[in-house]
Amino acid sequence: MHIQKILIRIFIVLFFSYACIWQPTIIVYPIVTAVGLIQYPFFYIYSLAIQPLVDGVHSCKTHKEYHRILQANYDERSRLLKELIDARGKLAYYQDLQNAGITYTTNTVCIAQIVYKQLRQDNSFFIIDKGSADGVTPDMVAVLNNLLLGRVTQVYRSYAQVMPLHNPQCHVPIVCAESHARGVFRGCQADDSIGQLDFISHLEQLIKDELVITSGDGLMFPQGLAVGRIKKFTLNELGFLYDVDIEPLFDIEKISYCSVISKNTQQALHKKVSS
Repeated sequence: MHIQKILIRIFIVLFFSYACIWQPTIIVYPIVTAVGLIQYPFFYIYSLAIQPLVDGVHSCKTHKEYHRILQANYDERSRLLKELIDARGKLAYYQDLQNAGITYTTNTVCIAQIVYKQLRQDNSFFIIDKGSADGVTPDMVAVLNNLLLGRVTQVYRSYAQVMPLHNPQCHVPIVCAESHARGVFRGCQADDSIGQLDFISHLEQLIKDELVITSGDGLMFPQGLAVGRIKKFTLNELGFLYDVDIEPLFDIEKISYCSVISKNTQQALHKKVSS
């Protein structure tokens, strides 16, 4: 009996030795199966009770992260859209200035847009979108490059009123470019004329179509701005002075922008250069 137990033990040892060396799955499979059976209840409980909680927490974090990313993207999009609108607005503005032929010079106070025009013969004016906040003051001059458009008469914080050349109250000291005759331009609007020249002596040798420019006399108008061209001239009834009609160099109806300059600014610049 004792020998039988020994033989059984030897057989078991040999069987396991053979199984471990030549057929390890015979030993491993039952063990893995047993372990799986033991773990299954725990995995089942975890999948029913714990995993939903973990997924919920992860989902909550994920939603917050997505919300943060979406908010960041929205803020970035809003910023880029604002920059794009600003850039396109500036591009359109400078294209308008280029189309209008406006350049910014050292004596330019600002460049303004003409936002309203009233061009009646008895009371003509136009409104620009620059005012005292932009450095505009009364008696400054509105120009289109070197063409004189008018004089600033009333200034408010964000806009100003300009009296155009053809306004009857507009008086500008002038000189004729070729004959060098001096006089005063007086505004009026009739028969394609924006004004007349007063105080031109019959001794002057006026030339038809010659350019009339500002003389710089007085306190308001800088020197060298074009006022118009001589359309026609005749002696008055007394025969001592000329009646001179001035032809415009621009159509105020088609002008949308202008530069605002100051004679004081121009004089200060000339003094600075000369010194």
